[in-house]
Amino acid sequence: RFPCLSLACEAARAGGCKTAVLAAADELAVARFLRGEIGYADIAAFVARCLEKAPEIACDSPEAVEEAVRFVTSQMPIVNCQVKVVVDSSQGVCWAVKSRWMR
Repeated sequence: RFPCLSLACEAARAGGCKTAVLAAADELAVARFLRGEIGYADIAAFVARCLEKAPEIACDSPEAVEEAVRFVTSQMPIVNCQVKVVVDSSQGVCWAVKSRWMR
C-alpha cells in the first residue's frame, strides 16, 4: 500500500549513502509527477530502481552525498530542476536533498 515506506526501511538497513539516493530519487520523481510527466506509481518504481543500481558509497561527507545525488540525476535527468545537498551543522551532521525549479 505504501511502497516508498518499505523502500525507506530498506535504504536505512543498507546504510552508506542509500538514504541519500532514496531522498534524491524521491525528490526528482515527485517533481516529474507534479509536472505531469510520470504517473504516481512511477515514483516508487524509480526510487526502487535507483536503490538497486546505486553504487556502494560510504556516506561520510557532503561530497559523498553529492556523488549519490549525481548518480540519481544521471538516471532521470530533469530540465530546469536543480537538486542540491544542504548541510546543517547546527544539528550535528545532517544532510538533506532539496530540489528547486530553475527559471
